[in-house]
Amino acid sequence: MNFANLPRRLCPLFATVVPLEKASGVPAAGGETVVDILARAADRARDQAVEYIGLISPEEVNHLLNAVEPGSTGTMSLGAQLVDVRPRRERERTGRLPGSIPIEWNSRSRSKRARDDGFLAELSARVRREQVVIFVSRHGRRSHLAARDAAAGGYAHALSVIDGYEAMRAASVIPGDLADD
Repeated sequence: MNFANLPRRLCPLFATVVPLEKASGVPAAGGETVVDILARAADRARDQAVEYIGLISPEEVNHLLNAVEPGSTGTMSLGAQLVDVRPRRERERTGRLPGSIPIEWNSRSRSKRARDDGFLAELSARVRREQVVIFVSRHGRRSHLAARDAAAGGYAHALSVIDGYEAMRAASVIPGDLADD
């Protein structure tokens, strides 16, 4: 695998998660590597001029959550964490995401410019800044804003799921067992 071809802003992400000398480009399910998925996510982010590392499709979420790469002691997980930014009532009504950390984003304000400092404080308490963080909301709007705020707050590896939970559900790619109907 030639890491020189990766987008420049992606290299620090992958190097932090898996040391470059140990990464192999081993295909994930579906024949794609983590590098392929992250490079495509970075391309989408660049194309849409977002302020965080990338946009991932619903189908790519499970690949990143389940990704393992060869490490010095066998295999090591990519360590990606899914963060569900939907309000509690919405999660209860539309379905939960197994394995996700629920942290509501800006439930007090609908302004796209407002930052939710409570969100950043809770995120810092529950997710390491060096982790790959995948944000999901119902339709992708709040997850976009959450990823933007997380990146501004020092999370260099923030990703947002394109079209959110509803797209994941429609594509039948909810992590783990299907969410409650």
